[in-house]
Amino acid sequence: MQATERTSHRKAAKDRAAKAPAPEIAVSHRRIEWNLAGTGKAAMGALFLLLAACTTPGPKHHLPYPDHPMNWEPVPALSARLTVYRTSPEGPTWYFPFAASRSSIVQIDGVALGTVGIDEYFIRDTSPGQHVLRVELPGWPGACETSIDLTAGKSHLFEVAPRRSYFLATLPGQVVLGVPIVGAVVGPAAVLGGAAAESLGQACGGPFSIAAVEVETARTKLVNLRSSD
Repeated sequence: MQATERTSHRKAAKDRAAKAPAPEIAVSHRRIEWNLAGTGKAAMGALFLLLAACTTPGPKHHLPYPDHPMNWEPVPALSARLTVYRTSPEGPTWYFPFAASRSSIVQIDGVALGTVGIDEYFIRDTSPGQHVLRVELPGWPGACETSIDLTAGKSHLFEVAPRRSYFLATLPGQVVLGVPIVGAVVGPAAVLGGAAAESLGQACGGPFSIAAVEVETARTKLVNLRSSD
């Protein structure tokens, strides 16, 4: 009887010993899965950081206008000085989707001059005489062009501002965007189509206008702005 009990105990102990590694194996599998998941998350995070590094612009000095040396330095006798700025508030940020936070691009005679976002400015010296200023927003149809005549030895100031009529032309498309399923398919084309139609044939079309401003008027706005360079 006792021998039989001892035999039964030994068998049970062996069975428990044989089964003991199974939980360890399961735990190991869970650890491997967790490590793999962690590695995947780390790789994904690294990818996002890499993409951000590729798409994020370099640091800006954001020099306040009163501190900019070209604000108080004399204009060279054979040059003309341009100051281009954009202020806030520009009215509600309703005028068209996602545009308020983006910088508009300014060109002179087809050559890039600088960019301006809200509450930003830039200053450039250029040749005097007749030129064409152009402002546009990448990805949106149309642009505003204006002919200017710059005087040597003088400063000229220009303000970039949103065009209300451009926004109004995108409203039907924005309504379509709100329609489930259909909006996702045809909404973007409807928005861009309305914007393109509004600017068609206009010298000053596109999301923004650019216009000359009197020095006294401009300086009251520039005092709180920062450089876009």
